[in-house]
Amino acid sequence: MTLDRRRDQRVEEEKQISFSVYPEEVSPPHRKLAYCLTRNISRNGAMIYTDTFLSVGSLLTLELSLGRPYDMITLVGEVRWIKSLPGNEEFEAGLEFIDMPPGGAVTLIAYLLDH
Repeated sequence: MTLDRRRDQRVEEEKQISFSVYPEEVSPPHRKLAYCLTRNISRNGAMIYTDTFLSVGSLLTLELSLGRPYDMITLVGEVRWIKSLPGNEEFEAGLEFIDMPPGGAVTLIAYLLDH
């Protein structure tokens, strides 16, 4: 039996996220933008699938699209863990949301309650 360390219940949902790795000081033409899908999401974090290797501890600027009628949420997340998926060049990663505007938190909570 494995220990589940999650603080919040997660919703199994594939949603698109675009992200870029900090630092913010890097101008947009030189900042790498990547895309991934969530596997599940909670009020404090998400598990994602990505083809981009991310170092544990990396800070990411995230744009999470929850679909209509919800707004796009822009937030900062930290990579807490990452593992390579067998047989391909993709990764699963766990993100903790560490900075989210109050309106984004309200939107995310409303979305989670509806699902």
